[in-house]
Amino acid sequence: MHKTGKAALIGVCTAMLITSLGDTASASVEPKTRTEALLQEADTLPFYSLAPMSDITTAIDAGFQFIGPIRTDMDFKDRDPVRPRPQRSQCEWINHKIRRGDTLSGIFRRNGISIREALLLVKHEQASVLQSLMPGQVVKLCKDEANGLMALNYDLGDYTTLSLQADGGDFKANVAKRPVITRHRYASGRIKNSLFGSARRIGIDDKIVLQLVSIFGWDIDFALDLRRGDHYTLVYEELYSGDRKVGIGDVIAAEFVNYGIVYRAIRHVDENGHVEYFTPEGTSLRGTFLRTPVKFSRITSRFNRQRFHPMLKRRRAHRGIDYGAPRGTPILVTADGRIGFVGRRGGYGKTIVVRHGGTYSTLYGHLSRFARGLRAGSTVKQGDVIGYVGRTGMATGTHLHYEFRVNGTHRDPLANNMPRSRKIPRRYRDDFLLNAQRLLDQLVSYRETDLAQK
Repeated sequence: MHKTGKAALIGVCTAMLITSLGDTASASVEPKTRTEALLQEADTLPFYSLAPMSDITTAIDAGFQFIGPIRTDMDFKDRDPVRPRPQRSQCEWINHKIRRGDTLSGIFRRNGISIREALLLVKHEQASVLQSLMPGQVVKLCKDEANGLMALNYDLGDYTTLSLQADGGDFKANVAKRPVITRHRYASGRIKNSLFGSARRIGIDDKIVLQLVSIFGWDIDFALDLRRGDHYTLVYEELYSGDRKVGIGDVIAAEFVNYGIVYRAIRHVDENGHVEYFTPEGTSLRGTFLRTPVKFSRITSRFNRQRFHPMLKRRRAHRGIDYGAPRGTPILVTADGRIGFVGRRGGYGKTIVVRHGGTYSTLYGHLSRFARGLRAGSTVKQGDVIGYVGRTGMATGTHLHYEFRVNGTHRDPLANNMPRSRKIPRRYRDDFLLNAQRLLDQLVSYRETDLAQK
């Protein structure tokens, strides 16, 4: 048979087959062949269409192509469940501790975030603080899978946080202060080897120890006067956010027994928030001069008019006190005053002279370096750091040479008892005395309970 004849015969047979199957399906006759089953399944669908003959002839196998409607989950209730479209994952939080010299753009670059977003942030009115990041602080970044910045948190200090959230092509800023609760803690310790060691044994923070040294610094020389068996009792503040301790506040009341002598301090806060400590009778504990200009040092040479000089190998008056301490230990100015001299001065090496009114002056010698920005004429407050311990000039070891002068005459700093600076203002006196007595009663009660338990 010719090829054209075969093709025509195939076409006629196919047409007849389709017509026959269509009639069978419409009569709902039980399917007997695979083709009939396909047609009957198609007839039950809400909608279908038969592809044109031109498409059927090019199809493989059966030659039929059904175009059905979009199916819903109900269509697959007896089959595998429809898998949901993958959703964008939550952003990834990164904690970055700020180092000296860090900038926001540098931090973003290290974490794969576009620098353009850093520029957008620092232009925000409430986020200008990000232009000068503080070393030691932590900035928290939240980025998505595409390294886009979704959020940023930065601790502003004082329990306040700056939060920035992505909002379209911009950022929304919010400054929130975490609620902080102040709780009072009582503590009592006894000196065995050192004040720091005693405090750490009973869980007192170093910040509280430094406050104690500052509070009693006029009456007690903590470099020289501490003795084994000295003891202390205090009540101080701990700061909590929820159940988590987030910081340390101030000493509220304290008692320190040194050489059998009892020293007591009560905190007073005025209407401007200024904190000062007074005796229970209302006399300021802040003397005109601190006893020592270097905390937790040791005396290596005393005031002596007949001292044998270790470098000159002859007797020469030593008109000051030498405090041995590691290089770089901060030096504190012992009273309010004005810088009279800062620079090198002969055997003193790097030296600072501070004038305290028209009568008194103090000298600090052998420094390794001066505090930044310090110059002649600068005003300083008692306790300010003015320099750092070294061994410049004629010094055999690392120490601070400290001199105290009255009208230009050298005096022994340890033998000179300066008057108290002031008493509590009259308008606060009555309230202060009542509060002082209440706190003292609490200290005594706590100390007696603590001793009974031991």
